Amino acid sequence: MLGFSAQMIESRLGSNHHLVKVYYLVDWNRFGEILSRVYERNGSVAGVVPYDPSKMFRVMILQAWHSLSDPKMEEALKVRMDFMWFTGFDVSDSVPDETSICRFRNRLVDKQLDQVLFAELNRQLVAHNIMIKAANAAIIDASIIESAAHPNQTVESIQEDRKEDESEPPAVVHQSADADATWLKKGKKSYFGYKLFAAVDEDGFARHIDMTSANQSEVTYFETVVNEMPKQKGMRVYSDKGNASKANRDMLKEKGLKDGIMHKAARNRPLTDRQKLKNHLISKIRYIVEQGFGTLKRPLGFSRASYFGLDRVHGQALRKMMCLNLKKAANMIELIDSQMLFRKPEIKRLEVA
Repeated sequence: MLGFSAQMIESRLGSNHHLVKVYYLVDWNRFGEILSRVYERNGSVAGVVPYDPSKMFRVMILQAWHSLSDPKMEEALKVRMDFMWFTGFDVSDSVPDETSICRFRNRLVDKQLDQVLFAELNRQLVAHNIMIKAANAAIIDASIIESAAHPNQTVESIQEDRKEDESEPPAVVHQSADADATWLKKGKKSYFGYKLFAAVDEDGFARHIDMTSANQSEVTYFETVVNEMPKQKGMRVYSDKGNASKANRDMLKEKGLKDGIMHKAARNRPLTDRQKLKNHLISKIRYIVEQGFGTLKRPLGFSRASYFGLDRVHGQALRKMMCLNLKKAANMIELIDSQMLFRKPEIKRLEVA
């Protein structure tokens, strides 16, 4: 039951506000069992729990959605009515300070709960018939996420994108505050950071993500992504020519998956007309994952990491992907009488051959 002030705020936000739709779409109580582990130590709760973990999880969602630092998040919880309403903190309540926010986020990472929360959210979206349970397609791609740190020494040997296996390994940057970040050359520009691998379905919902150092080869990591993502026999796996290899094509065939990898020309072996046509058809599907990366990097502000270390950047990536899926879901539903949701009838799923 909402209090009077919460009802007034919700009335001002309106039923079409994305936070209102997300609030009623998600069953926050289902996250309770997962989040109860946040404060556990050796099977018992450690000390006094300062804030409701469910409310703190919603703080994490807002922080990732709006790319706010811990001090800015604390400030927003004090002054923004929509943030107060969404998280459940009343105007008279004390709100978590920046230290509490940081500690809660780090506990999620240390206990590897971000992945569990991501899976639970997707389970709920499937239950609402917003996300397809058995996708017809998986579209895999990778993108560079720059480190929050700046290296303090020059690296002479930098691996080149798509040629990671052919290049000399890069020099280790000992002086950087972000020890897990590495260099990668992409085109004429060099990046210091990480590589985000993602698999989305034909509607663009993120199904699996992983994070590695930037110099991780895409072609050799492709099988890892395929193995870990949800899949069904006969599903077509799409990818760009960076993953074009006989090993990857054979692997898909062995797993009963259809080959949607683009073809790559080689020296003295140009593409045939059939291969060019297939590449053209695949590119018309692959834009879906590229569109997702565009949303991650622009509206969701994830072109650069906010934290140091592979585990914490991976946790941030999972929270950003949760926001991506929630953002897509909010655009596909309308809200009636606070708790009745239905899909917009004009939304049509992409037909994948």
